[in-house]
Amino acid sequence: MKKIKKVSLAFLTLLTINCLSGCKKKQDDPKDVVVDINDLSYRNASGTKGLVASATQYASNAGIEILKKGGNAFDAAAAVGFALGVTEPNATGLGGSGYFLAYQAKTGEVKQFNFGAMIGKNQTVDLYDADTHLDQMKRGKLAVCVPGTVMGLTTLVDDFGSGNVTLGDVIDPSIKLCEEGFPATTFLV
Repeated sequence: MKKIKKVSLAFLTLLTINCLSGCKKKQDDPKDVVVDINDLSYRNASGTKGLVASATQYASNAGIEILKKGGNAFDAAAAVGFALGVTEPNATGLGGSGYFLAYQAKTGEVKQFNFGAMIGKNQTVDLYDADTHLDQMKRGKLAVCVPGTVMGLTTLVDDFGSGNVTLGDVIDPSIKLCEEGFPATTFLV
């Protein structure tokens, strides 16, 4: 568990630094284009061996890249999740939480991931009584929690990944998006 926390913190720090530095693009850069999210003409999907679909083409491409490297659907799903944290942080950011239901056909195993936000280990459920602590729950120390998205996506790769790609491979497309930039959608701007 400590290894995951270190990887999660390191990834968030690296991603934040890369995104902040990568967002400073020259105005004449062709990547400084706003894409109309309602224009569906650029959203095509076809394939004979697999398909990846997500809210942005960049996140879908991240999943496709992982499949081409030998990753499985779980590796690709994690790559899409990390990429959505970059390309659509307002909706699926890395500072959030989530749930994942995974079925492994080879073993018949079904696993549910709950990577909800975590509270501090010294906090207890009775601290979250709305009758006595409502103000602190809205604005105080009880309003703060540790996001679970990075841990959840990392767990998905560790528990169900193919073993053909590393966590670094899975995260790499997101880092490239931060470093190289991408056209912003109307939702993002």
